Amino acid sequence: MLIKNVLFVVVVTIDLLDALSIKQKNVVAINLKQKYNMIYDRLPFEEYIKNLWNSKISLSPFGMGEICFRDFECMQYGTIILKPEQSKVKTIPNIYEEGVTYIGTKYDFSDLEEKIDYILTNFDKLNMEINTNIREQYATKYTYENLGEYWYNLFKNLDNVEEE
Repeated sequence: MLIKNVLFVVVVTIDLLDALSIKQKNVVAINLKQKYNMIYDRLPFEEYIKNLWNSKISLSPFGMGEICFRDFECMQYGTIILKPEQSKVKTIPNIYEEGVTYIGTKYDFSDLEEKIDYILTNFDKLNMEINTNIREQYATKYTYENLGEYWYNLFKNLDNVEEE
């Protein structure tokens, strides 16, 4: 049986730590590192993918935007996405449903440890449900037809655009 790392946090954690207050940095950097098996170093790509595959949780904080390529890698490799809640994020198609396709934290990460413990306590159930749900949503909502129709309708409804 495959034993997964508890938590996989990639280089973006450094950015996360830079954005947090000193008090928050201490919580994330000290308390969590002592309690969980965390990976947070910059890794060569193959090692990064191997560790993502072997991890239970991937912390995906906001960086340059709310949605990150890491989210899609987590979908592919079956790692539960833990990220700030997405209710204010408007994206089409929207595959982010709290507790259904990812686990959300408060924006200030004040509940991060609680969420990690929740995932670990319920890992077998959540792993199956969340990974199945997010993969199904991705497969149905990110089809070429759906994306093409979205862009067609977007341009069709712009002022001064005529149909042929």
